[in-house]
Parts: sequence; structure tokens; C-alpha cells
Amino acid sequence: VWSSFTDWGKNGGDYNEIEAPLVTFKTLFSKYIDLNLHKIKYIKIDIEGYDLLALKSLLETNVRPKYISIESGKKEILDLLDNAGYKRFQYIQQKDNFNKKVKITKKNKHQIDYTLENGSSGPFGKDLDKTKWLDKETVYKQISKVWNDDGTKVEGHIDDIHGWFDLHAKY
Repeated sequence: VWSSFTDWGKNGGDYNEIEAPLVTFKTLFSKYIDLNLHKIKYIKIDIEGYDLLALKSLLETNVRPKYISIESGKKEILDLLDNAGYKRFQYIQQKDNFNKKVKITKKNKHQIDYTLENGSSGPFGKDLDKTKWLDKETVYKQISKVWNDDGTKVEGHIDDIHGWFDLHAKY
């Protein structure tokens, strides 16, 4: 499995590999969260190539957070989200977030100014620009500039040069 830690290690960074058990969303919710007491508002999926598997696991439950963000924007993911009832989307390039200044809403609904660190995903959920939510067809065209229908990258697209993207969905 590729991981950003692989590059980190090649560049002298210190890390240790560990094996972690696979836990489905169904198991996670039943074991750790009383869904009668807590409503899940947001889920971020970013697991280095296994995002589709995680999304399918989530959609096997009846949990539909208001916002989902996924670090992969493959067309199949957009289709699954649309079929699950998500109808508004943003497809946002993440490469240039370093030192970007954003407003973040804290739990007490108070907004604060925040400067993103290198490698940050950027704002998500209700902190995204409210004027930039788009329909599936428009986002599908954006995704087509990065991903082919078969799930491979468009020829010539290099993440380190052209950026990587998060797909945000709103229920």
C-alpha cells in the first residue's frame, strides 16, 4: 500500500509501520457510537487508495452524514454518493493549501482565522465556500480532467505538479 509516509521515509523522516485491523463502519458505529444519541455530521475518508472501499462500507449502513469528504474523486465515487442521496458537490484541488488562510467554525459556532499547514486538506463541510456547491454533472466534468472512466489518472496528470483533489458531498 502506498502511503505519504513512504516518501517521508525516503526523505529521512522517521516512522514505524504497524498493522491495524480492518473495521467496517457498521462495526465502528455499533461498537462505539450510539446513533440514537449522536448524529454524525461529517466524515472524512483519506486512506491511500482504499477510499472507495471505505465509502461502500459507510453506504452499507443507514448513516448519512450531512457532509462527506473523500481524498479521491473518481467518477465511481461521485456516482455512489449521488445514488445515496448526496446532490451537491465540490471538487477542490489541495496542492496549494500551504499557508492558505481560511475561516474555521469551532464547536461553539464561533469562527476563527486559521492558516493551513503543508499537506492540509483544507476546509470542509460548512466551512467550504457556500457559493461553490455544484451539481453532479458539473463536477463530473471537473473529475474527467483528472480521472478516466476506468479509475486511472488522465495521461499527463501528475499530482505533485497538477495537484490532488478532495471530493466533498453535501446531503
